[in-house]
Amino acid sequence: GKLFGCGGTLANVFLPLRLPPVLELCPIVHVACGFAVSLALDGLGRIWAWNSLDSLSAVQIAIPPATAIRASVKQHGAITTDGCVWIWNDLGSPLNSVPHCIHSASDDGDKAVGLALGQWHSLILTKAGQIFSFGSAKRNKYSQLGFSSEESGNAQKNLQPVKHELSFPADNNEIPVDIFSGWSHSAVMMKSGKCFMWGRCDLAQIPALHPDEAKRSFILPQAVPSLQNARFLCLGSETSVAVLEDGTVSSWGWNEHGNCGVGHTSNVQLAASPGKVLRMLNTSEFGVAQKAFCGYGHCFVIFDLPASDQIMSDVFC
Repeated sequence: GKLFGCGGTLANVFLPLRLPPVLELCPIVHVACGFAVSLALDGLGRIWAWNSLDSLSAVQIAIPPATAIRASVKQHGAITTDGCVWIWNDLGSPLNSVPHCIHSASDDGDKAVGLALGQWHSLILTKAGQIFSFGSAKRNKYSQLGFSSEESGNAQKNLQPVKHELSFPADNNEIPVDIFSGWSHSAVMMKSGKCFMWGRCDLAQIPALHPDEAKRSFILPQAVPSLQNARFLCLGSETSVAVLEDGTVSSWGWNEHGNCGVGHTSNVQLAASPGKVLRMLNTSEFGVAQKAFCGYGHCFVIFDLPASDQIMSDVFC
């Protein structure tokens, strides 16, 4: 339960460094790293935040005990034990952030069980399978909230966040089990393994329904036929990676830094038709893929992780 970190700070740290002493008072169970602030969740449900490895100090976020934490480039969030969702902005220092409850458990006990954070928007999944988007209508540039900015009326003129319930095809087998968010595109995975995506797509973040189709964004959730049997999905800044049922890995989207792992730096368009999925290079030699994770400009995959091994089961970057 002890915590170490490394990377770019006020003075770059190239080797793992023991993090703030206060975090040693209770075992750490989850970690989430944002752009300038990192979070840690301890075994008592307390959330600790710090903005630099150099300061060796951490502050406690003043919200009720939490069960999950998330971090993104502009915001952070948590699900508390009572099923509520709290969000606060990344202002470069935890001391400048004020958490706000954006979702409370309903009267019938439908609690939040999933949370995904984009650059300016959030997704919430409830126990009953409802999905809500939350964020500023003015910053809904790529329809990442699941509706067009023009539909938001007067809300488009200010930064007042709006909450919007998303709808999907009425099919008893299409039960949402997880939600994902990149900076400006989003996805939902169903129990059947089918995936829906929406939001920004000008960098190939979302598979085009037709090869010659070029759009700036998709307003409504789009079914992705070539991801009918996804087992695990992760969205990075503008890149996506999926682990399919057969253990192979697919990647698509923005690829300026080679983050799609396909041997070049051109953006990668995932074919919409089944059987035409572009695979990452050289993954078969490692065995069966289990999980994949995306950062802002990099991705990594875990192969042959035993089902009973929960190490690395929750990684957010």
